[in-house]
Amino acid sequence: MNQPNEWRFLPIGNDVRGTLGHGMRNQLTYRHPQIPEDRLQFHDTREIEPREIFADVDELDFSYRGEREDWMPAIPFAEIGLVADQYRHAVPDKSKYRKLVKERFEERPSSDPRAKYDFDHVNETIYWNSGSVLKKL
Repeated sequence: MNQPNEWRFLPIGNDVRGTLGHGMRNQLTYRHPQIPEDRLQFHDTREIEPREIFADVDELDFSYRGEREDWMPAIPFAEIGLVADQYRHAVPDKSKYRKLVKERFEERPSSDPRAKYDFDHVNETIYWNSGSVLKKL
């Protein structure tokens, strides 16, 4: 908040380290093209092509396509998402559930520089699946 007016409220002084990503520099600077280059630093990062390393990006299956290489993080894919436990005795087919998630958010961009908080509809946006979708699977 104590930054000069031209930088106020911008994510300045970002230092991105040890990160894997696709289009990281473009995505970060796209949101705020006026950020000076020296205010956004990348160290020990690796650009990836998701379709080359993940099983099926189009179907939201982000498990690794082949064997995990040393530079790839050990992500516990089997533990991500809905899992059977003492509270949930059955889980839907992950591919069917992923398809519904993809359809729900397909036209929604991951970021919008013009976005404004919509108090009246935030729950519909974030908590769209209150269990009703799962009951149908």
